[in-house]
Amino acid sequence: MSKSRKILGALLAVVMVLSVLSISAFAAGATSYEDLENDPLAANYSQTWALGTPSGSDSTYTVDVLLTTNYNVGPVSFKLEGVTSIVEIEVKDGYYKDATLADKANSGLILMVPDTSSTVVSKEASGTIATITYTTNAAGGVVSIANDPKNANNPNGTLVAARATAATINVSDFVVGQPKVTVTGPGATPPAGDADLELKSGVTGIVVDSSKTFAGSYDGVVYGFNQTANNTFKNANYIKNALEATSDVDLVIRASDGGTAATGNYGTGSTITVLNADGSTAKVYAVCIFGDVDGNGLINTADANAVKASVNNTKIPNNSIQRLAANAQNVNNATMMHNIVTGDASAIKAHIGGTKLNMAALAERHNSFNNNYQ
Repeated sequence: MSKSRKILGALLAVVMVLSVLSISAFAAGATSYEDLENDPLAANYSQTWALGTPSGSDSTYTVDVLLTTNYNVGPVSFKLEGVTSIVEIEVKDGYYKDATLADKANSGLILMVPDTSSTVVSKEASGTIATITYTTNAAGGVVSIANDPKNANNPNGTLVAARATAATINVSDFVVGQPKVTVTGPGATPPAGDADLELKSGVTGIVVDSSKTFAGSYDGVVYGFNQTANNTFKNANYIKNALEATSDVDLVIRASDGGTAATGNYGTGSTITVLNADGSTAKVYAVCIFGDVDGNGLINTADANAVKASVNNTKIPNNSIQRLAANAQNVNNATMMHNIVTGDASAIKAHIGGTKLNMAALAERHNSFNNNYQ
């Protein structure tokens, strides 16, 4: 990764002279900005900020600060606009239990720093990271988060969700400047009910099937994706280009091996997590690529051989996403569309040879038979 290293004290210009040891240690380290031109992974990282509905009486209110990321988080900084004074700041358990918290001159500018004097394991942010009690003259107590992301072009920005590049926090392993920063309006409230998955405008052939849950392991399955170049599904973009959440919050997409890198095993067994507007998890869907039985994002001879070896036995488990992917022969028979037969292996072999599987037709057929994979 090509980055220009920066002094961490300059990165977090919001920090003045703080006596807390952990903050001092953090400020003494080094960090870097995302290099969007030379680091293709940088564009995959995103963060969504929001505020809960203010509650209170007279001139004192409380509000939840919500943050969702698809990367492990280090230091966090944000500014509440419209605040007269900060009364109390409570770090929620969902962030770091040892987080040190400071308010610069009681102005609404807040910094949350993991205590690097002890071992802190980094993790993704999802939901409420802090509850702020404050006073304001704003009507109804409604304030907003300053949409002022810190990056290489805006080094004094107040909005920061630094990315931890290691599983265990180290003061030298933070990166800022993620390009996709979403900030909701003031007083944002989640929509009624849970968010769900939907097709983007103009997308056809893909089916979001909520009837197949694989014994409750998922909230459903998504299939019908067209094959890409060289029969590969090694990049999550084919999912991002086709689907979105009704909450307008970015989807969290994981490869079949749990990874989130730009390239990986984004075939059968990948997951799509749909988040509510408040950052909580609404639903988790599995991805099925017909013909890609092992989930490595490829449709190749190994898949055909695995299916052939599973004819008339249960080498591929009965109620599994792999079995669904193995059923690649399109026949109008519910039993055959669940059992693995020679025709399934033949269909995959034909696909490899150039007679491509009709993914949309297979999706439509499987969607019509809901007596399996419950």
